[in-house]
Amino acid sequence: MKHPKCLVGEIGLCKIAKWVRKHPKGKSFAMSIQKRIFKKQLLLAAKLRRPVSVHCVNCHGIFVETIKEIINNNNKDDGNNNKSQDNNSRLRRLLPPVIGMHSFTGTAHHVKELLELERQIVSPFSSSKVSRKRSKTRIKKSLEQQQQQGAPNGTNSDEEKEDPSSSQSSHNKPIFYFGFSHSVNYAMCTSEKSRKKGKKAVQAVPFNRLLVESDVHSPEDVAGGTIGAISYITWALLASSGDNNRNSSNNNDNNDGSKFTVKDIASITSKNGLTFLNSLD
Repeated sequence: MKHPKCLVGEIGLCKIAKWVRKHPKGKSFAMSIQKRIFKKQLLLAAKLRRPVSVHCVNCHGIFVETIKEIINNNNKDDGNNNKSQDNNSRLRRLLPPVIGMHSFTGTAHHVKELLELERQIVSPFSSSKVSRKRSKTRIKKSLEQQQQQGAPNGTNSDEEKEDPSSSQSSHNKPIFYFGFSHSVNYAMCTSEKSRKKGKKAVQAVPFNRLLVESDVHSPEDVAGGTIGAISYITWALLASSGDNNRNSSNNNDNNDGSKFTVKDIASITSKNGLTFLNSLD
């Protein structure tokens, strides 16, 4: 309460933590404790309207289950027949304003599952596929306009400000963001299989939800770690072009990052980071 601009985190769930693996009452008991504490932390962040950073390792199912429990246990019909938009706003306030998945190690399927869960909470009658395609087109057009007009990277175009379908509209702002770091998502993923899984996950994230993280121990390494994360996302998105050429049945919902440069990704993720932090206002 003394620090109204502070985020909540890093909080979360981890099946490979030593405390979980070595708990005298077993792994399941330890995970039940983790989940109970994590749920209370999410509720506290929601009450204080604070963004959260979530550490989730091999616990995607438990994470989704926890979010659903918060929504379902508190979504009581008050009999007032509220309009759907008002009800959606109320449901959103049961959760923190934004949830950042820290150094996300889940799969593309997990990304899509979280986006669908958010759609059910925020706007059950909208199409998540349309919004993701619009996100890609809108951001690319905005970057092109900035280059033509000489506008600084990360500024909003007039079209983006006025677009009612934009993810930044009042009741349709993203809840879930996905952060990636070079240290976790590349350096620690040394097998071809794990790196391919990571690339597919990056490609599944809409551009307006991508975050970069330094994820380093020393403040002196933050700049290098951030540059590494930007390069990692660019590499993963560029790889989508080659993957799509080899697979004619590719999913059109995935990001086509082959037209984006390192500078573009730096601009996009910087803007996303500011949007994430501005949820405190």
